[in-house]
Amino acid sequence: MAEDKSVDDPAELYGSELTRLLDQHCPVVKVHHKAKQSTPWFDADCRAARRPARAAEALPADPRRGGQSRLEQGAQIDALKI
Repeated sequence: MAEDKSVDDPAELYGSELTRLLDQHCPVVKVHHKAKQSTPWFDADCRAARRPARAAEALPADPRRGGQSRLEQGAQIDALKI
């Protein structure tokens, strides 16, 4: 009887059971993505002005590790704002 089973049988059983469990606990759902309208006023100039502010926000916050304090970061970000 054991000679009739191939190595593929347990792998197929594992795959089908895994698929069954996934379908039971987290079934596939169709998600509709609505295209986001572009904002006409947010142009290349706005993007260029935002870039340094985002870079300042990404700085390390711990002065002991060579970063700036939150107060220093806030002042730097405020200086960049128009």
